[in-house]
Amino acid sequence: MLKSKDINIETRERRGEGIYWNEKLMKILPASAHYWWSLYIDVGYGPKHGADDAMIYLRKAADLGNAKAQYEVAELLMKIQDDRSQQFRLGISESMYKCAAEQIYPDPNAAKAASAIFSVQEMYDKTIFYAHQGVRAGKDSSAQLASDAFYINNPKSRYKKWGIPEDKERSRRYEIISDYLTRRAHLKPELNVHDLDDIVPLPPAKLPSWDGKIAIQRFEEGPAPAKPSDELVRRLAQQAGLDPNTGLPK
Repeated sequence: MLKSKDINIETRERRGEGIYWNEKLMKILPASAHYWWSLYIDVGYGPKHGADDAMIYLRKAADLGNAKAQYEVAELLMKIQDDRSQQFRLGISESMYKCAAEQIYPDPNAAKAASAIFSVQEMYDKTIFYAHQGVRAGKDSSAQLASDAFYINNPKSRYKKWGIPEDKERSRRYEIISDYLTRRAHLKPELNVHDLDDIVPLPPAKLPSWDGKIAIQRFEEGPAPAKPSDELVRRLAQQAGLDPNTGLPK
């Protein structure tokens, strides 16, 4: 969760920077902009607002398709203490989890929640699908679950009843990914495996050749990009209407 310390409003010249860029974002990615407004308002940053405005923006972001907002709305619904509406809220939350997990860039926690729901319902094909989506979003525990499900070392394992055909190579690849995600947890929230289907697609797709690394790993281990020249920085800043020394609007 974002805290006030995460938003730099200490210096006068930067006080409106977040608002400025979020207004720009509103024209390009309104779902993301609404989500950021909810975070800003929640920590007391931004223009004047009412007591419920953070929740209003969060709901709007979820309606527009922001995966993180959909997950957070689902979690808030399940925290309501009301037995009469429990089943109704459970249905909405399940839909929110699924929607947030099925996106091109899924929410990792939503994918894990959806996987757990279908595991309880003993719908193991969907359990694996949402675990796979969790891996795509960078969830190490989802990768470990998929690895265990495709290769059962222990005959008493709870995964045996899932009826998934054994595939040791698929299991090995998920295990390698799980290990990397665990060791590189400090890279979150950028940590992801968006190239997952090029490494270990779900059956019945055949496994492609693989060198043992994911895209973000190659980027991390690769050479640092060349520093842009001062002339290029000044030219790009001028084109964008920014001060080249501060990066802020003139």
